[in-house]
Amino acid sequence: KKWFLALVGDGPVAMSVFSKPFHELGGVFIDFKANRVRSLTISNSVGIQVISATDGSKKAIAIPPNARVSNATWSPDSTAVAYFVHTEDATHIWMTDLATNKPRQITPRPVLATIVSSIDFTKDGKQIAAVLIPDARPPMPVAPISPIGPQVKVHDAKDKNRLRTFPSLMSTPFELDLLQWHATGQLALLDVQAGAPRNPKAKVVKMTPTAGLKKIGPPAVIRSLDLSPDGKYVRVTRMTRPFSYIVPVSNFGTIDEVWDLNGKVLAKVSDRPLNLGVADDNAPDPAAAAGPGGGQAQQGKREIAWRDDS
Repeated sequence: KKWFLALVGDGPVAMSVFSKPFHELGGVFIDFKANRVRSLTISNSVGIQVISATDGSKKAIAIPPNARVSNATWSPDSTAVAYFVHTEDATHIWMTDLATNKPRQITPRPVLATIVSSIDFTKDGKQIAAVLIPDARPPMPVAPISPIGPQVKVHDAKDKNRLRTFPSLMSTPFELDLLQWHATGQLALLDVQAGAPRNPKAKVVKMTPTAGLKKIGPPAVIRSLDLSPDGKYVRVTRMTRPFSYIVPVSNFGTIDEVWDLNGKVLAKVSDRPLNLGVADDNAPDPAAAAGPGGGQAQQGKREIAWRDDS
Protein backbone atom coordinates (compact mmCIF):
# COMPACT_ATOMS: atom_id res chain seq x y z
CA LYS A 1 0.00 0.00 0.00
CA LYS A 2 2.90 2.35 -0.72
CA TRP A 3 2.62 2.76 -4.50
CA PHE A 4 -0.07 2.96 -7.12
CA LEU A 5 0.03 2.49 -10.88
CA ALA A 6 -0.59 5.13 -13.52
CA LEU A 7 -0.53 4.94 -17.31
CA VAL A 8 1.33 7.65 -19.23
CA GLY A 9 -0.29 9.03 -22.38
CA ASP A 10 1.17 10.82 -25.38
CA GLY A 11 -1.72 13.16 -26.15
CA PRO A 12 -4.51 12.92 -28.73
CA VAL A 13 -4.55 9.77 -30.84
CA ALA A 14 -3.08 10.32 -34.29
CA MET A 15 -5.53 10.15 -37.18
CA SER A 16 -3.40 7.41 -38.78
CA VAL A 17 -4.25 5.24 -35.76
CA PHE A 18 -7.82 6.42 -35.27
CA SER A 19 -8.70 5.76 -38.93
CA LYS A 20 -7.61 2.12 -38.98
CA PRO A 21 -10.40 -0.09 -40.38
CA PHE A 22 -12.49 -2.08 -37.92
CA HIS A 23 -15.57 -4.29 -37.78
CA GLU A 24 -18.69 -2.92 -36.09
CA LEU A 25 -20.70 -5.84 -34.71
CA GLY A 26 -23.60 -5.32 -32.33
CA GLY A 27 -21.92 -2.62 -30.28
CA VAL A 28 -18.51 -4.36 -30.35
CA PHE A 29 -15.83 -2.62 -32.42
CA ILE A 30 -12.96 -4.91 -33.45
CA ASP A 31 -9.56 -4.12 -34.94
CA PHE A 32 -9.53 -7.24 -37.12
CA LYS A 33 -5.89 -6.90 -38.14
CA ALA A 34 -4.69 -7.04 -34.52
CA ASN A 35 -7.44 -9.30 -33.08
CA ARG A 36 -8.44 -6.87 -30.34
CA VAL A 37 -11.23 -4.52 -29.39
CA ARG A 38 -10.78 -1.14 -31.09
CA SER A 39 -10.58 0.81 -27.82
CA LEU A 40 -7.21 -0.87 -27.13
CA THR A 41 -5.91 0.13 -30.57
CA ILE A 42 -6.79 3.80 -30.14
CA SER A 43 -5.46 3.98 -26.58
CA ASN A 44 -2.86 6.72 -26.13
CA SER A 45 -0.97 5.00 -23.29
CA VAL A 46 2.74 4.67 -24.09
CA GLY A 47 4.18 4.15 -20.61
CA ILE A 48 3.58 2.96 -17.06
CA GLN A 49 4.76 4.56 -13.84
CA VAL A 50 4.43 3.86 -10.13
CA ILE A 51 3.66 6.84 -7.90
CA SER A 52 4.46 7.00 -4.21
CA ALA A 53 1.41 7.35 -1.99
CA THR A 54 3.46 9.26 0.59
CA ASP A 55 5.44 11.89 -1.31
CA GLY A 56 4.13 11.66 -4.88
CA SER A 57 7.48 10.69 -6.38
CA LYS A 58 7.32 8.78 -9.66
CA LYS A 59 9.31 5.89 -11.11
CA ALA A 60 9.03 4.78 -14.74
CA ILE A 61 8.48 1.08 -15.41
CA ALA A 62 10.50 -0.25 -18.36
CA ILE A 63 8.40 -1.53 -21.27
CA PRO A 64 9.30 -2.71 -24.80
CA PRO A 65 10.38 0.13 -27.13
CA ASN A 66 7.76 1.86 -29.28
CA ALA A 67 4.92 0.00 -27.55
CA ARG A 68 1.42 1.03 -26.61
CA VAL A 69 0.25 -0.48 -23.35
CA SER A 70 -2.93 -1.00 -21.33
CA ASN A 71 -4.43 -2.98 -18.44
CA ALA A 72 -1.44 -2.57 -16.09
CA THR A 73 -1.93 -4.96 -13.16
CA TRP A 74 0.08 -5.64 -10.00
CA SER A 75 1.27 -9.19 -9.46
CA PRO A 76 -0.23 -10.64 -6.23
CA ASP A 77 3.05 -10.17 -4.31
CA SER A 78 3.57 -6.64 -5.70
CA THR A 79 7.02 -7.49 -7.09
CA ALA A 80 6.04 -7.05 -10.75
CA VAL A 81 3.55 -5.40 -13.08
CA ALA A 82 1.82 -7.25 -15.93
CA TYR A 83 0.31 -5.41 -18.88
CA PHE A 84 -0.83 -5.68 -22.48
CA VAL A 85 1.57 -4.60 -25.22
CA HIS A 86 -0.18 -3.58 -28.44
CA THR A 87 1.69 -3.62 -31.74
CA GLU A 88 0.41 -3.02 -35.25
CA ASP A 89 -0.91 -6.55 -35.71
CA ALA A 90 -0.96 -8.30 -32.30
CA THR A 91 -1.40 -8.02 -28.54
CA HIS A 92 0.81 -9.80 -25.98
CA ILE A 93 1.06 -9.91 -22.20
CA TRP A 94 4.36 -8.63 -20.82
CA MET A 95 5.64 -8.31 -17.28
CA THR A 96 8.27 -6.07 -15.70
CA ASP A 97 9.98 -7.11 -12.46
CA LEU A 98 10.34 -4.02 -10.28
CA ALA A 99 13.65 -5.13 -8.73
CA THR A 100 15.47 -5.29 -12.08
CA ASN A 101 13.08 -3.09 -14.11
CA LYS A 102 13.46 -5.45 -17.07
CA PRO A 103 10.41 -6.25 -19.24
CA ARG A 104 9.80 -9.74 -20.59
CA GLN A 105 7.10 -11.33 -22.73
CA ILE A 106 4.73 -13.82 -21.06
CA THR A 107 2.51 -14.98 -23.94
CA PRO A 108 4.18 -17.32 -26.46
CA ARG A 109 1.52 -16.40 -29.03
CA PRO A 110 -0.90 -13.46 -29.40
CA VAL A 111 -3.80 -12.75 -27.09
CA LEU A 112 -7.34 -12.68 -28.49
CA ALA A 113 -8.44 -9.40 -26.92
CA THR A 114 -11.72 -8.93 -28.79
CA ILE A 115 -14.05 -9.75 -25.88
CA VAL A 116 -11.85 -10.67 -22.90
CA SER A 117 -9.25 -8.02 -22.08
CA SER A 118 -8.21 -8.82 -18.52
CA ILE A 119 -5.11 -10.22 -16.82
CA ASP A 120 -5.96 -12.79 -14.13
CA PHE A 121 -3.23 -14.12 -11.80
CA THR A 122 -3.25 -17.13 -9.53
CA LYS A 123 -2.90 -16.18 -5.88
CA ASP A 124 0.80 -17.14 -5.82
CA GLY A 125 1.50 -15.03 -8.92
CA LYS A 126 3.11 -17.92 -10.81
CA GLN A 127 0.46 -18.26 -13.53
CA ILE A 128 -1.88 -16.08 -15.60
CA ALA A 129 -5.11 -17.13 -17.31
CA ALA A 130 -5.76 -15.60 -20.73
CA VAL A 131 -7.65 -16.14 -23.99
CA LEU A 132 -5.31 -16.68 -26.96
CA ILE A 133 -5.78 -17.02 -30.71
CA PRO A 134 -6.65 -20.72 -31.31
CA ASP A 135 -4.46 -23.24 -33.10
CA ALA A 136 -5.41 -23.93 -36.73
CA ARG A 137 -7.79 -20.97 -36.73
CA PRO A 138 -9.88 -20.92 -39.92
CA PRO A 139 -9.68 -17.90 -42.21
CA MET A 140 -11.84 -14.91 -41.38
CA PRO A 141 -15.32 -15.22 -43.00
CA VAL A 142 -15.74 -13.33 -46.24
CA ALA A 143 -18.85 -11.32 -47.01
CA PRO A 144 -21.02 -12.81 -49.78
CA ILE A 145 -20.90 -10.98 -53.10
CA SER A 146 -24.66 -10.79 -53.47
CA PRO A 147 -27.25 -10.05 -50.74
CA ILE A 148 -28.70 -13.10 -49.00
CA GLY A 149 -32.21 -11.66 -49.13
CA PRO A 150 -34.47 -8.86 -47.89
CA GLN A 151 -34.66 -8.08 -44.19
CA VAL A 152 -38.19 -8.57 -42.90
CA LYS A 153 -39.48 -7.19 -39.59
CA VAL A 154 -42.96 -7.87 -38.25
CA HIS A 155 -44.67 -5.85 -35.53
CA ASP A 156 -47.73 -7.13 -33.68
CA ALA A 157 -50.03 -4.20 -32.95
CA LYS A 158 -51.27 -5.94 -29.77
CA ASP A 159 -47.83 -5.70 -28.15
CA LYS A 160 -46.20 -2.58 -26.82
CA ASN A 161 -43.01 -1.66 -28.63
CA ARG A 162 -40.74 -1.25 -25.62
CA LEU A 163 -37.40 -1.82 -27.35
CA ARG A 164 -34.68 0.79 -27.12
CA THR A 165 -32.95 2.05 -30.25
CA PHE A 166 -29.46 0.55 -30.28
CA PRO A 167 -26.59 1.65 -32.56
CA SER A 168 -24.29 -0.66 -34.52
CA LEU A 169 -26.62 -3.66 -34.62
CA MET A 170 -25.83 -6.60 -36.88
CA SER A 171 -28.10 -7.15 -39.86
CA THR A 172 -26.93 -10.23 -41.82
CA PRO A 173 -26.07 -13.89 -41.14
CA PHE A 174 -22.54 -13.09 -42.32
CA GLU A 175 -22.09 -10.58 -39.48
CA LEU A 176 -23.30 -13.13 -36.93
CA ASP A 177 -20.72 -15.63 -38.21
CA LEU A 178 -18.05 -12.92 -38.22
CA LEU A 179 -18.74 -12.16 -34.54
CA GLN A 180 -18.48 -15.86 -33.70
CA TRP A 181 -15.10 -16.04 -35.46
CA HIS A 182 -13.77 -12.93 -33.71
CA ALA A 183 -14.90 -14.10 -30.27
CA THR A 184 -13.77 -17.76 -30.41
CA GLY A 185 -10.54 -18.15 -28.47
CA GLN A 186 -8.37 -20.66 -26.65
CA LEU A 187 -8.39 -20.45 -22.86
CA ALA A 188 -4.88 -21.07 -21.54
CA LEU A 189 -2.83 -21.00 -18.37
CA LEU A 190 0.56 -19.29 -18.73
CA ASP A 191 3.69 -19.80 -16.66
CA VAL A 192 5.03 -16.30 -15.94
CA GLN A 193 8.62 -17.62 -15.75
CA ALA A 194 8.56 -19.37 -19.14
CA GLY A 195 10.26 -16.46 -20.91
CA ALA A 196 12.70 -15.58 -18.15
CA PRO A 197 16.40 -16.00 -19.00
CA ARG A 198 18.37 -18.61 -17.05
CA ASN A 199 21.25 -16.20 -16.64
CA PRO A 200 20.21 -12.90 -14.98
CA LYS A 201 22.68 -11.04 -17.21
CA ALA A 202 21.40 -12.64 -20.41
CA LYS A 203 18.77 -11.20 -22.71
CA VAL A 204 15.24 -12.58 -22.61
CA VAL A 205 15.09 -15.93 -24.39
CA LYS A 206 13.07 -16.28 -27.56
CA MET A 207 9.82 -18.06 -26.73
CA THR A 208 8.45 -21.03 -28.65
CA PRO A 209 4.70 -21.07 -29.49
CA THR A 210 4.05 -23.48 -26.61
CA ALA A 211 6.48 -22.20 -23.96
CA GLY A 212 4.88 -22.34 -20.51
CA LEU A 213 1.42 -22.75 -22.02
CA LYS A 214 -1.33 -25.16 -20.94
CA LYS A 215 -4.46 -25.15 -23.07
CA ILE A 216 -7.72 -25.50 -21.13
CA GLY A 217 -10.48 -27.21 -23.10
CA PRO A 218 -11.32 -26.59 -26.76
CA PRO A 219 -11.72 -23.09 -28.26
CA ALA A 220 -14.93 -21.41 -27.14
CA VAL A 221 -16.77 -18.08 -27.34
CA ILE A 222 -15.59 -16.79 -23.96
CA ARG A 223 -17.21 -13.66 -22.53
CA SER A 224 -15.17 -13.53 -19.30
CA LEU A 225 -12.95 -15.68 -17.10
CA ASP A 226 -12.12 -15.84 -13.40
CA LEU A 227 -9.22 -18.03 -12.26
CA SER A 228 -9.51 -19.61 -8.82
CA PRO A 229 -6.90 -18.41 -6.28
CA ASP A 230 -5.18 -21.83 -6.23
CA GLY A 231 -5.08 -22.01 -10.04
CA LYS A 232 -6.92 -25.36 -10.19
CA TYR A 233 -10.23 -24.15 -11.61
CA VAL A 234 -11.56 -21.42 -13.89
CA ARG A 235 -15.00 -19.85 -13.87
CA VAL A 236 -15.81 -19.30 -17.54
CA THR A 237 -18.69 -17.28 -18.95
CA ARG A 238 -19.49 -18.43 -22.49
CA MET A 239 -21.63 -16.48 -24.95
CA THR A 240 -24.33 -18.65 -26.51
CA ARG A 241 -26.43 -18.62 -29.64
CA PRO A 242 -28.90 -17.52 -30.90
CA PHE A 243 -27.45 -14.10 -31.63
CA SER A 244 -29.76 -11.21 -32.48
CA TYR A 245 -30.36 -8.43 -34.99
CA ILE A 246 -32.37 -6.24 -32.59
CA VAL A 247 -30.20 -6.05 -29.46
CA PRO A 248 -26.43 -5.61 -28.94
CA VAL A 249 -23.89 -8.24 -27.95
CA SER A 250 -24.20 -7.23 -24.29
CA ASN A 251 -27.73 -8.72 -24.34
CA PHE A 252 -26.74 -12.09 -25.80
CA GLY A 253 -27.25 -15.25 -23.76
CA THR A 254 -24.51 -16.61 -21.50
CA ILE A 255 -23.67 -19.74 -19.54
CA ASP A 256 -21.48 -19.41 -16.45
CA GLU A 257 -19.52 -22.59 -15.67
CA VAL A 258 -16.68 -23.86 -13.49
CA TRP A 259 -14.02 -25.79 -15.45
CA ASP A 260 -11.07 -27.83 -14.32
CA LEU A 261 -7.71 -27.39 -16.06
CA ASN A 262 -8.64 -29.99 -18.68
CA GLY A 263 -11.70 -28.00 -19.71
CA LYS A 264 -14.17 -30.40 -18.05
CA VAL A 265 -17.32 -28.65 -16.83
CA LEU A 266 -17.68 -29.34 -13.11
CA ALA A 267 -20.65 -27.09 -12.36
CA LYS A 268 -23.04 -24.68 -14.05
CA VAL A 269 -23.37 -21.49 -12.03
CA SER A 270 -25.98 -19.71 -14.14
CA ASP A 271 -27.65 -19.83 -17.54
CA ARG A 272 -29.11 -16.61 -18.92
CA PRO A 273 -31.05 -16.59 -22.20
CA LEU A 274 -30.88 -13.98 -24.93
CA ASN A 275 -32.35 -10.73 -23.57
CA LEU A 276 -34.50 -9.23 -26.32
CA GLY A 277 -35.59 -6.39 -24.05
CA VAL A 278 -39.28 -6.75 -24.82
CA ALA A 279 -40.67 -8.56 -21.78
CA ASP A 280 -43.10 -6.89 -19.40
CA ASP A 281 -41.64 -5.34 -16.24
CA ASN A 282 -43.73 -7.75 -14.17
CA ALA A 283 -42.59 -10.84 -16.09
CA PRO A 284 -41.44 -13.84 -14.00
CA ASP A 285 -37.88 -13.38 -15.28
CA PRO A 286 -36.91 -9.72 -14.82
CA ALA A 287 -33.59 -10.51 -16.52
CA ALA A 288 -35.57 -10.28 -19.77
CA ALA A 289 -36.86 -6.78 -18.97
CA ALA A 290 -36.20 -3.85 -21.26
CA GLY A 291 -32.73 -2.33 -21.14
CA PRO A 292 -29.18 -3.05 -22.21
CA GLY A 293 -28.94 -6.07 -19.95
CA GLY A 294 -31.83 -5.97 -17.51
CA GLY A 295 -29.19 -5.54 -14.82
CA GLN A 296 -31.22 -3.29 -12.55
CA ALA A 297 -33.91 -5.96 -12.14
CA GLN A 298 -31.72 -9.03 -12.58
CA GLN A 299 -32.64 -11.96 -10.39
CA GLY A 300 -30.57 -14.95 -9.29
CA LYS A 301 -26.81 -15.12 -8.83
CA ARG A 302 -24.70 -12.03 -9.60
CA GLU A 303 -21.39 -10.46 -8.53
CA ILE A 304 -19.97 -13.99 -8.25
CA ALA A 305 -16.40 -14.34 -6.91
CA TRP A 306 -14.05 -16.99 -5.59
CA ARG A 307 -13.47 -17.23 -1.84
CA ASP A 308 -9.89 -16.28 -1.13
CA ASP A 309 -9.51 -18.68 1.80
CA SER A 310 -11.05 -21.86 0.37
